[in-house]
Amino acid sequence: MEKYTFNFEVPSYMSDIKYRLRAVSFMELAQDAAGKGADSMHFGDSDLKPLNAVWVLARMQLRFIDTPHRYDNVEFQTWHRGLQGAQYLRDYQMVDNGGKVLVASTSSWLIMEKTQRKMLFGQILQDYIPSEPQCDEKSIEKACPKITIPAGLEMQHAGTHPVCYSDVDYNIHANNTKYVQWALDLLPQEYTVNGDLKELLINFNREAHLGENVKLFLGTRTMEEHSEHFVEGLSEDGQQIFICKLIFS
Repeated sequence: MEKYTFNFEVPSYMSDIKYRLRAVSFMELAQDAAGKGADSMHFGDSDLKPLNAVWVLARMQLRFIDTPHRYDNVEFQTWHRGLQGAQYLRDYQMVDNGGKVLVASTSSWLIMEKTQRKMLFGQILQDYIPSEPQCDEKSIEKACPKITIPAGLEMQHAGTHPVCYSDVDYNIHANNTKYVQWALDLLPQEYTVNGDLKELLINFNREAHLGENVKLFLGTRTMEEHSEHFVEGLSEDGQQIFICKLIFS
C-alpha cells in the first residue's frame, strides 16, 4: 500500500531565526499526518471506539539531514511500520521535489483504554490494527530507543514551567510538541541560534495537566564535533513526565 502523503510550501510561521523549518513544526505536521494516515487505513481513534481506546505517542526521533527553509516546496510522507514488541511504529519523511530526504523520523505508539487509563496489548488489538507494515521502507533503521542520562552527567534544575492554556490540547494535558518547545527554550543561544539541530529524541512517560508545574532539568556534554543536551521534565512529586535528547553540530 502507498504511503500517506501531502505536498506544501513551508510557511514563514513554521520557520526559525535562520528561516529553517522548526523541529516543533515538523512534530505538529507529524501529529496531524499520523492521525490522517491511521484514519485512511481504518485504524484511527474513531475506529478504536469499540475498545474505548486511543493512540498514545510513546517515543519519537527526528534526524535533520538537510533542513528545509521557508517557502521550500516539500512532500511529507508517513506510513504504518507495523508492530514491534508492544509498540506500533510509524515513520515519517520530508522530501524535496527530487525525492531527496530532508528530514527522517520514526515514532512508537501504544493503545490506551480511556476509562481505566491502561495500555492494551496482544490479541484484543489484532482485529483492529495490522501487525504487518504498510510499507517496507524504514525512515530510521531502528525504533527510537529509551533515553537514559549518561553516567556522571550532572542535571541542573533549569526552571519550572506551569502548564498553561496554550500548552494543552483537547485532552486538557500538554500536547507532545510542547515538551520539545520547552526543551529548546532552555538551551543557551550559542546552540539554538548559532548551531544546527541535527537530531532529536524524546520519550513521553506521563501526562502533564493544565495548571501543573513541571520542573525542568538540563544536562549538557560537549564532544569534538557536536554537543548533546538532555532535558528532563518532572512532576511536582518527582515522576518523570518526559526526557529529551538534542544533538547540535
